[in-house]
Amino acid sequence: MFFTKKNFVFLMLNCLVGSIFNSVLASTLFDNTEFSIAAGPSRIQTNNSQLFISPYETDSLLVNHLTNSISEKIGVGKKFLNRFLIELNLYRDSGSINGNVLQFQLPQFNNYTFQQTVHTTRFMADLKPDLFLWKNISPYPILGLGMAWSDVNYNETLTNNDMDAASAISLSSKRNSNFAYDLGFGLRVGLTQKMSASLEYIYTHIGNVSAANSLQNGLRVMSSPIFTIRNQSILCGIIFKLG
Repeated sequence: MFFTKKNFVFLMLNCLVGSIFNSVLASTLFDNTEFSIAAGPSRIQTNNSQLFISPYETDSLLVNHLTNSISEKIGVGKKFLNRFLIELNLYRDSGSINGNVLQFQLPQFNNYTFQQTVHTTRFMADLKPDLFLWKNISPYPILGLGMAWSDVNYNETLTNNDMDAASAISLSSKRNSNFAYDLGFGLRVGLTQKMSASLEYIYTHIGNVSAANSLQNGLRVMSSPIFTIRNQSILCGIIFKLG
């Protein structure tokens, strides 16, 4: 196939239009677009629960200690009307729930302690509208919706040496999927034209999670304990303006 002058001009026009279109698209795409990373202390919150072993035995699980951990976040956001920031964020949290096991729900049968570990990854769409600007500081509320995936396992430890060590229950890990929501408040401080710092408090409701019903030795319980997970985090972050 031979190129004629007409074909060559048409090809050049196509390249020029495509180049202009891509430049405009890239400019529009990255205009008011931000990339952010953050981390900070996190604390899990939950309720007491029950372990249904058989139709004849239900154990009470009394929470007495919740661990602190580190929460991590990475995200990208875009501002609309120079005020309304919508971010897509990926968070990672972990924690453990510790307490006493009361067999048959009776205090005199407190022969075990338990630990349930929770590792959560959640993908959230967070709305962060600026309220006002004062001396390079912008306060904003946080409202987010998304999905959370939590890997959960459950283990008991014997506290009474007169009991058979093999009687302590260990449940297999299970992944739980839940709708989640964020509520919080933040402050942004402008450092340069392209970089800002942020400080945020975020309360997250993750929902009900549980380990599997199967024991490590292949046996099963009627129902593993269900804990309603909430999380509180304080995140310090850096924000980079891309456009």
